[in-house]
Amino acid sequence: MGNKSEFLLVSHGQLPKQVLAIDMGFGEKSQGIGIAWGDSRCGVKHDSRTYTYEQGLKKAVELLQTAFKTNASLGLILEAPLSMAFTHSPNSETYGNPTPRVGISVSSTNKLERRCIEKKHRWYQNNGSSVLVASAIFLKQIMRTLSQEKRKQTPSRIYLYEAFVQKKNPQSSNRHLEEAVAIATSFLKGQKWKNETTLGYSTSWWDISPSAEGGRIHSLLEVFRIDGSKANTKVPRVLLLEHKARHFPE
Repeated sequence: MGNKSEFLLVSHGQLPKQVLAIDMGFGEKSQGIGIAWGDSRCGVKHDSRTYTYEQGLKKAVELLQTAFKTNASLGLILEAPLSMAFTHSPNSETYGNPTPRVGISVSSTNKLERRCIEKKHRWYQNNGSSVLVASAIFLKQIMRTLSQEKRKQTPSRIYLYEAFVQKKNPQSSNRHLEEAVAIATSFLKGQKWKNETTLGYSTSWWDISPSAEGGRIHSLLEVFRIDGSKANTKVPRVLLLEHKARHFPE
């Protein structure tokens, strides 16, 4: 299938018109993974259930296999940290200390606005670090499974994006599924990186930088060598979602 680094990519160009959105969970038995998928022509689809980690991986591979039959590119967007920020280290071969990530708006109306997107929920703490590890394993397994298949047609390219639900719906009865649907719907609406309101969530797109002066930002693909090389150093853009309810759970 050629160079693996050409299979799973990070792009800041126009968004693909197919999407697979995964609200990532990581637990022994909990059904904490929500999945939604679709395209700009037919809209968003989803099952009426959530999945365990193992079930979610199998479902994602199944959906990607189906998408490949169309030979079209697809946006894979995970609700989990896909980049890591560190303070400056004098030795370029080592990491500094973890630091929160700062977003730089890519919206045409709020160009270059800077904002800390991790005031409460940081990539290296609690659930953030858990789903970061979950995503690394998830992506590695997807790459291994799909790259082992022999396909006659040229494989579709997968473009990777991060979703971050900063303010959740306090009244949701199935939060993981609701968030996956909102992420997929927002993705398909955001073809020109515009800020939108979708299913009760305000949404915006951000590029990522470290909060510490002189700090460094690293892609999960680079650090965990997801595609078998160090070629993927570009950091996935972040779709930020904030539910518009008056009161939010911590």
